[in-house]
Amino acid sequence: MFFEKHDDYKAQELAKCMIELWDLIDVPIDEQKPFNHLTRLLSESVDEVRVQRCLSTDIIEQAEVEILCLKVLKVSTMKNLEFKRQTELEQIYKEVHMDVDNGSAS
Repeated sequence: MFFEKHDDYKAQELAKCMIELWDLIDVPIDEQKPFNHLTRLLSESVDEVRVQRCLSTDIIEQAEVEILCLKVLKVSTMKNLEFKRQTELEQIYKEVHMDVDNGSAS
């Protein structure tokens, strides 16, 4: 089954979201390759996408699942970064002999 024009816009928005998340969390190019067919749609008009009839429900669903996974990875990455920064701050405070208020950092 192929999507209508409204859904083609949705596909382009999904592709844009994937690219933004990939860039944010530094996803390797090899892991992005399975979605090249979708991300290429950003450089085409919606009418060109419809003419090619290259979007199926499976492709859109795969993109939605990828975005959900990327959002989970983003949260995990942000938590790791927060922990790393907190550890660095604690080390700095130790070096200057200050007490750390752990309650205010969370």
